[in-house]
Amino acid sequence: MDRRVALRYAQALFNAAKAQGVVGVVGDDLNAIGHALEGEPRLARILGDQDTPRNQKQSLLEKMFSDRVTSLTMQVLRLMLEKRREGGVQELREAYDLLRKEDERMLSISVVSARDLTADQKKRLEQKISDATKKSVEATYSIDPKVQGGVKVELGGYVIDGTVAGGLNRLRETLKYDFLNQR
Repeated sequence: MDRRVALRYAQALFNAAKAQGVVGVVGDDLNAIGHALEGEPRLARILGDQDTPRNQKQSLLEKMFSDRVTSLTMQVLRLMLEKRREGGVQELREAYDLLRKEDERMLSISVVSARDLTADQKKRLEQKISDATKKSVEATYSIDPKVQGGVKVELGGYVIDGTVAGGLNRLRETLKYDFLNQR
């Protein structure tokens, strides 16, 4: 499913969930469905197969999820099936999660460092970003020995490169710019 289409479905679902006070529950539903599709590749294949009759897909969805998810979530699954968008459940899940985080003023960041940061360093980094953005921060941390030192933070499509390699690259570009402007 196209990202824009997934966002439209997610926005409609989010608005309905918010009106009913079940934003978190619907998010949990979508996560459970997403994990079921990841854990059962055959199920994902059947849903994505255009040759499988819709009524067969409908009964499969009903059998697997109707007693496990909210009626609102089932309505969206039925609608997606009716509109032949059943292959876009994962995209819907991701778009819904983004809307939920935005509504909760939550910012997801990804931090890469050369070695594991201490709990205090992580707390200070998250607090600094939270203060700057006025949002609560949800961080994932990873280690990349190529970083050599410092940290690289990705947030909202932006990269803050505080690594040694990033600093050297910026210095190289500045020197190149200055050299070319002297001629």
